[in-house]
Amino acid sequence: MEKIKINGRWLEEEREVREGVVNAFQQLLSEEQSWKADIEGMQLQRLSNAKAEGPRPGWVHSGLLAILLGVHERGDCGLVQGIFEEKSFAKSLNSTFLVLIPKKGGAEDLGDFRPISPLGGLYKLLANVLANRIKEVLDKVVSPDQNAFVKGRQILDASLIANEVIDYWFKRKEKG
Repeated sequence: MEKIKINGRWLEEEREVREGVVNAFQQLLSEEQSWKADIEGMQLQRLSNAKAEGPRPGWVHSGLLAILLGVHERGDCGLVQGIFEEKSFAKSLNSTFLVLIPKKGGAEDLGDFRPISPLGGLYKLLANVLANRIKEVLDKVVSPDQNAFVKGRQILDASLIANEVIDYWFKRKEKG
């Protein structure tokens, strides 16, 4: 990349381009969130230790390691094994390279590029493993009033019930 426009300013020297892109993404990713969910006073269901452990599908641990066997050949398997054994991520796991892919021909501005991280593939695999694990206990910890994203419950149920109530009120000429 010979030059790029960041915040309306053209950067042409390699060092300027590199620093400009890094600074733009650091600013974007470090912006403080102004809203946080307040969960004080919520009645959360709890799982017993036996249910929390639960039966683990055999493929979760061994299957992921088998998928990432190529990683072992490159000498990076310690990372994956560490995630399972220590149940934590190294802080440096979030450090990665970004590749800027143009969204259109003649891309000039930083907004014309899509940042792609090679680390995304590892996150997708780990997210899939976690999602499959959570799926086993989700219906036990989610409130019965929650209709979405739980097996056997439909998100449209709430809309249909609300529609029936409104129709009932309308027929009886009541106000809700």
